[in-house]
Amino acid sequence: MNNKKNDLIALKSGYYFDLFRADEVTMNVEEVGAVQLMGKQYPLYAGKEYVDAQAIDRLFGDSMGNLISEHRVIDEPDICDY
Repeated sequence: MNNKKNDLIALKSGYYFDLFRADEVTMNVEEVGAVQLMGKQYPLYAGKEYVDAQAIDRLFGDSMGNLISEHRVIDEPDICDY
């Protein structure tokens, strides 16, 4: 991940995403698309392995985040099931 320390990135959890600072992300992730929120585009990342996805789920806490299908950047390849 080539993001600067204070950059915001979108992390995917199921059909939802939320924004986190890149330096908060310690798990192995891969870019799977992009989302747009409040007029700004963010890279969308998902956990590479199941254990990474579980760690992302814990970051969300009780928050559901934002529905990916409502914020997805359409010109991105459809490589995720959302």
